[in-house]
Amino acid sequence: MKKTTSLAIIATWLLSAGVGLTATLGLDTKPAPVVTVSGTFTSVPGAFSFFNGAGGVSTDPAAGSGLIASLSGIIGTDRTADTFALNIGPGISPVPFLSGLSSDFGYVFSDTGPDTLEFLIGSVGGTEAGSFGNSLLATLEGEFGTADTFFAFGTGFQPVSATLTVAPVASVAPIPLPATGGVLFAATLSFVALRRRRQKIAS
Repeated sequence: MKKTTSLAIIATWLLSAGVGLTATLGLDTKPAPVVTVSGTFTSVPGAFSFFNGAGGVSTDPAAGSGLIASLSGIIGTDRTADTFALNIGPGISPVPFLSGLSSDFGYVFSDTGPDTLEFLIGSVGGTEAGSFGNSLLATLEGEFGTADTFFAFGTGFQPVSATLTVAPVASVAPIPLPATGGVLFAATLSFVALRRRRQKIAS
């Protein structure tokens, strides 16, 4: 019984060590075009969450520079998000460079690096919509604290540095190999422990 418990603890530790909390959308993106904008992100769960940035750059075949960007909506304490509105524009022009509305939300809180919030964007519009396609992945990357703290208190009314990246979605990605490998290893440990226990009872 002690061996079974020890193996279960080891398997759980291997799966959780250094991972943080992940609920990623698992989407692949195309290499181009890509918009990158630096700015600040402020979030109060259940009230408002918004990113504002300037000086953004877009790569070919939708080259652009000096882009301003906003991404705004509400992230809830239940770790879901209402519809976020994306708007990227060239300066003060009333015609957006790129725009859209989110339909799904994911996140990766890392123990060893920047955290990421993911938004699947549809209803794509703007002058460069044809270059980007009908589905975009908008990612916000920054140091947002732990998942428990973020979804409870957000950024505490304080803006934090963040980078927004927007790219066309290529396809749905398979489960990453490290994750599947960890699950398989944990299952193998459990099977071995159960087999040893049965052999012990039989003898």
